[in-house]
Amino acid sequence: MWREVLITQLGSEALVAVVEDDRLVEFHADEPQGSSLLGNIYKGRVKSILPGMDAAFIDIGEPQDGFLYIADVRPVVARLLYGDTDGLPAGRWRRPQHIGDVLHEGDEVLVQVKRDPIQYKAPRVSTKITLTGTYLVYTPVQPHVGVSSRITNPQRRQHLKALGRAWAAGRGGLIFRTASAAIPDETLEQEWRSLQQTWQKVLRLARSRPAPCLLYREPPTLLRLIRDLVNPGLRRIWVDSPNLYRWLQEQLGEHHPEWLPYLQLYTDSSPLFYRYQIHRELQRILKPRVWLKSGAYLVINQTEALVAIDVNTGKNTGLTDFQDSVFRVNLEAVGEIVRQIRLRNLGGLILIDFIDMTSPEHWQKLREVLEAELKGDRMRTYILPQSSTSLVLLTRQKAQASLLHHLGQVCPRCHGRAFVYSPRVIAWEVIWKLSQIKKGLFQRAVVRAHPRVIELLRGPYRENLRTICRQIRAEVELREDSNLAWESYDLTFH
Repeated sequence: MWREVLITQLGSEALVAVVEDDRLVEFHADEPQGSSLLGNIYKGRVKSILPGMDAAFIDIGEPQDGFLYIADVRPVVARLLYGDTDGLPAGRWRRPQHIGDVLHEGDEVLVQVKRDPIQYKAPRVSTKITLTGTYLVYTPVQPHVGVSSRITNPQRRQHLKALGRAWAAGRGGLIFRTASAAIPDETLEQEWRSLQQTWQKVLRLARSRPAPCLLYREPPTLLRLIRDLVNPGLRRIWVDSPNLYRWLQEQLGEHHPEWLPYLQLYTDSSPLFYRYQIHRELQRILKPRVWLKSGAYLVINQTEALVAIDVNTGKNTGLTDFQDSVFRVNLEAVGEIVRQIRLRNLGGLILIDFIDMTSPEHWQKLREVLEAELKGDRMRTYILPQSSTSLVLLTRQKAQASLLHHLGQVCPRCHGRAFVYSPRVIAWEVIWKLSQIKKGLFQRAVVRAHPRVIELLRGPYRENLRTICRQIRAEVELREDSNLAWESYDLTFH
């Protein structure tokens, strides 16, 4: 399997598409400097205790307080905050029975954001601090040494565990990521020392600054993605913005010069996302129905409690006996289901309703294929024990909002019975369509759209429009039309 990362810039936003074997599997939109809180470490202050929920709200100095549940509390963090040690106390640790046993209003506490705020939900924070590198994850308050389950060589696993125990003795824990499988010990030790230095800096700041305050900012989303995607399957990272390309060169040159050979400036006249048909995939993101090549289809519905995925035979009538046809449809569906889970960033509880099969061997094979497909997912995903029905349950790590909530919003006409594309996604589409016009073919292009879309084109995306005007040698006139729904627009050329 080969992988390419495509990065385009619209206004201050960096849009990132991850393509594996010519298929879009991930899409991210964020500012290059990062607006996510995920991974940030704060010195917070307990604002309120919720005894009935065994939880607390922590003032971290952001617009929303962090939500801390008792399962995410490590009392040892307070000793690190006020003590003169960076290690863990001896003896077995036990979780407190009630949050009031260890935290009180006004207490200062070291926390890390584990989940970004999603809609009306507060950011989820934890005292189980982790520092993530390319090859290692340092857990300074959790004395555990682990190796990624995707590293299967027994000798290599044993060797890495021995290294971890030697390095992290009395200093917390260490997890070896999948990318460490073939990395020399010297490189791993260098990253381990770098993570330790970062932790020491966090502690020094925590002991000298008043709460609430930010102690450590996780690298921008763009750099985190590159960090997590660099592996033997990566072919190149395409960037179509010269300014963003130079910024990435500086960042990678300073922190990871070994990644620079992957970075390439895209200079073709055809827009990067059009060349890889990314715009077509984005047009289908909000649609619940996903067609398969065989004529079968999936129906994906997101609710507050869970995500339901239904497999249907559709136009597929089969060529052999019924059970064999059903088995083939279910097998075909597995690959697309996993791709849609990754692409739409579906998290939490996921219920898959496969077409019922009578053969235990077919169910066993289906589960094996599902497990194999999920190995390519960067998020932690678990398959729960199957019941006697055709339902399969998954749980997937939920750190950020799904793509549906990131790119769409509640429809203003039906008041929440459906989602529509947000004005910024419509503005992206207008920009991409204008960039497809042949040079010198027209003198003027008129864009008629909802005022909220025009506002974006005149504001954050005006530099993109100016660049397009120079490329196609034509003027672009923007006209507001409040009678249009914001997902509708009209282009005319003169």
